[in-house]
Amino acid sequence: MPSPFRSWQAAALALYVLLAPASDAQERKGITVPRSTSAPVIDGVLDEAVWRSAAVVDDFTLHQPNPGGEPSQPTKYYLYYDEAALYIGAELSDSEPDRIIRRQLLQNQAVVDDDHVQIFIDPYDTRRRGYLFYVNPNGVQRDGLVFGNSRFNMNWDGVWQAKARVTDSGWSVEAAFPFKTLSFDPEQSAWGINLLRTVRRSGEEAAWTLRDNRLTLDSMGMAAGIRDIDPGRGLDVVPSFALSEHRDFSRGQSSVKLEPSLDVFYRVTPSLTSSFTLNTDFSATEVDDRQVNLTRFSLFFPEKRDFFLRDTDIFEFAELAENGRPFFSRTIGLSSTGAPIDLVGGAKLTGRQGPWSIGVLGVRQDEFANQAASDLGVARISRRVLDQSQLGGIVTYGDPRSDGNNWVGGVDFLFRNTRWIPGQSVEGEVWYQQSETEGLSGDDSAFGIRLLYPNERTDALLGFAEIQADFNPAMGFVNRSAIRRFNGHYRRKFLFRDRWIRSYRIGIEGEEIRDLDDALETRITKFELAELFSRPGDQLNVYALRQTEVLSAPFDLLGQATINAGRYDFDRYGVTLRMPGFRVFGVNFNAEAGDFFDGKRLDAGATLNYRPNRHLKAALSYTSNHIDLPSGKFVSRIIAARASIAFNVEWSWISFVQYDNISDRLGVNTRLRWIPQQGRELFLVMNYDFIDPGNRDFRSNVRDTTLKFNYTFRF
Repeated sequence: MPSPFRSWQAAALALYVLLAPASDAQERKGITVPRSTSAPVIDGVLDEAVWRSAAVVDDFTLHQPNPGGEPSQPTKYYLYYDEAALYIGAELSDSEPDRIIRRQLLQNQAVVDDDHVQIFIDPYDTRRRGYLFYVNPNGVQRDGLVFGNSRFNMNWDGVWQAKARVTDSGWSVEAAFPFKTLSFDPEQSAWGINLLRTVRRSGEEAAWTLRDNRLTLDSMGMAAGIRDIDPGRGLDVVPSFALSEHRDFSRGQSSVKLEPSLDVFYRVTPSLTSSFTLNTDFSATEVDDRQVNLTRFSLFFPEKRDFFLRDTDIFEFAELAENGRPFFSRTIGLSSTGAPIDLVGGAKLTGRQGPWSIGVLGVRQDEFANQAASDLGVARISRRVLDQSQLGGIVTYGDPRSDGNNWVGGVDFLFRNTRWIPGQSVEGEVWYQQSETEGLSGDDSAFGIRLLYPNERTDALLGFAEIQADFNPAMGFVNRSAIRRFNGHYRRKFLFRDRWIRSYRIGIEGEEIRDLDDALETRITKFELAELFSRPGDQLNVYALRQTEVLSAPFDLLGQATINAGRYDFDRYGVTLRMPGFRVFGVNFNAEAGDFFDGKRLDAGATLNYRPNRHLKAALSYTSNHIDLPSGKFVSRIIAARASIAFNVEWSWISFVQYDNISDRLGVNTRLRWIPQQGRELFLVMNYDFIDPGNRDFRSNVRDTTLKFNYTFRF
């Protein structure tokens, strides 16, 4: 049998020959951005004379609901720059300004349910990575990173300014994007850019550039003429002070401490940033949503800590979302139970130099329980090849959760071609990893390949991956090993003009997992019977699935029931309904029912959203899993309530309450937040943990209260 690695070499060569770049069948839109010596006052009103000499973009095309049509509301963007920042303004005419939807007043929160503008910026014009910025009519800012063309990290938080103003003729926006915030190559004067506008009440989404009616990085236009810009000294100093009280009611203990911390960011070059952190504090980080694990594999929780989110896209490997990732920053500073572990300090170098992307991270993790302090590191480097493709490698060192030694090395090749088929994208991915762990030897590699056709009307994928038994990325994430995974999907979308139903999609998705001796473990075939999108934004999904599980050993289910070894074939049916968030009342609902191993299972969940105005938002959600097996019956429940009060764009108070009947714990997180300006924040955070010993008699277990302030000094 030929080795998988040798087979991949042949596949990669065939992919290169078949899909090598050809002439561009679709000319990109472009503008020349003028330079000025004066900066506008960012107040949401484009009344300065300098805006009259800015580049104007007004040729927008509908993305939704009538693809390729003319927008009903005129939109004009204005762009210019000086040596310190790129300035973008917009005049957004509206024939019914009293119907502009602007209910989000919480800074840094999602605005997609409001009228809003979106700005994509790719300073390197890679069409693989970029920045994404949102502004709504209240001046609420939201930002994130986009990479891999269709993956987003909305936890990234940059320092930029934006204001908006609602007028009798619509609304307007002014925004400043400092070159201190954006990583860029000073030798490259043409940046990738796209400009968008959403009119929420009509479901209209208009964009400057589109490709196959898709809003992706490879559909970006070009903004030329950006040269001789100055990021200043490129030095950000962010001191923080956290005054915290911890009280353990079960032990009758309490403590108070003042913890200073320091983050420093320095641009070695305009495209390379070094970061340093001392006595890192994560006390203001949002809590995780509670999950009940009804599988035999560990769950995946996203990273939310600011230090690790900065330039996180550079460390992404082979677009692996979960299982098999060589590096996942959440393993650092958190124990296996989620308890925080102090970080003595860390350093990071990230950025791009010409066609190269570079990421190096080193962290000193403090001692924890019986584990000694440890040094952890990761290095990632990649290079643009074949215009839109990428070749890279990664190395990690250290084990955050033991005193043992661990190394991981990997290489990956990401392919994209938007020229072979006019207006369409073809993508591919090949990757290989090897780990070395103290006490383990032998089957310690992982590899995979995927071919994708990810387009608006037709979306197809074929993939294979093998994760061997001893593959152990201690700084990554693996929740299922000793397997070979085959997966694929085919989906077809139908678009409708001038209809309440704007699109209809059907498809089939399959996954088969076998052990390394080729014995079946899991097979899932999912029939996506209907996915409907309405013009206002409602979404309805109806599906059916056939699942096979082969267990070689008994499986304990939350200590409530046991599933014996054997083969199980079962069918399940589901429906999901999601309503757009701009309505005063909205309901999201999902249900899935059918067989479950040798019994029955009914899952149901509902969320009621209430949003009467821009100051108040509340949501109540309930999720239940009814399990009926020969070895036992039980019901798991999660009840959660969220409420937020936005006094204005700067001041907000957010509370989150969660309870689940498996742990019998009630958690309360409440945060008062003041953001006078991006990069300057004051938090008052209170976390409460209550235990139910029985009869819903909740007793205080732990309380943490933290007052934290940070201030960004920019030089």
